[in-house]
Amino acid sequence: LQVRQAFDRDAVCRLLIRIQSATVRPEWIDFNGHMNVAYYVLALDQATDLMWEALGLGPKFRARGRTTFAAECWIGYRRELFEGAPLS
Repeated sequence: LQVRQAFDRDAVCRLLIRIQSATVRPEWIDFNGHMNVAYYVLALDQATDLMWEALGLGPKFRARGRTTFAAECWIGYRRELFEGAPLS
């Protein structure tokens, strides 16, 4: 089975700009002044939703009774993130 999915190149470009301009929100900060663990997953999930839509896996895809889901999620912490820090 070969699957070919056409995607909107402009949507992908807009997605990359949105992801590169995303920053740590004040409400994501824990009592130590760092981004709270739960919000790493939230930020990744939100970026994934944008990517799926740009790749044609958004509302129209789901309207056809299809979907995607995360079976597992691993987070590797490379550095602390503070309020206003870029997520890219």
